[in-house]
Amino acid sequence: MAIVYQFPCKTRRLDIRDLFSNEEVEQYYTYFINSDDWQRDVKSRTLYEGYPAMKPCNPIRDDMVWYVNEEAGFGTWIINKSALSIQENEERVWGWSPFVRKSTAPIHEPLNLTQKEMRHHLAWIVDEEGYGQYGLVTNTGEQWVPHPRPSGWRDHNAALGN
Repeated sequence: MAIVYQFPCKTRRLDIRDLFSNEEVEQYYTYFINSDDWQRDVKSRTLYEGYPAMKPCNPIRDDMVWYVNEEAGFGTWIINKSALSIQENEERVWGWSPFVRKSTAPIHEPLNLTQKEMRHHLAWIVDEEGYGQYGLVTNTGEQWVPHPRPSGWRDHNAALGN
């Protein structure tokens, strides 16, 4: 009797160090290392009564939705330009930056807020293909993302079926 093995035997996920420069990886890890200080020293200044269940204000744009991750205990605005429903993708499917993920909902709270008013403008901004990152929305509704998609960027996840 023969044993049948599925091919490929194991699906390989690309590691952060496979995709990004050492400088980008260190910047990403430093962001999270510094989050301990933020949690201890700054986070309390960014909270308001009713957070995270209550949104901080009325949305600046019509397409902003208040999202609450009850398990992690945080809330943030989401602008979802994709046709995908809003849900967290816990798998690390990286985009063109370590700060960009293929997820219509964030997997962690923004860790660089300094005052509660910033929660009015901070949003998880998701592009048409489902890649999201934290960015800002101005009072006039314009969006700014810190890691714009590079022209000519090829989705490295498609080759692996992610």
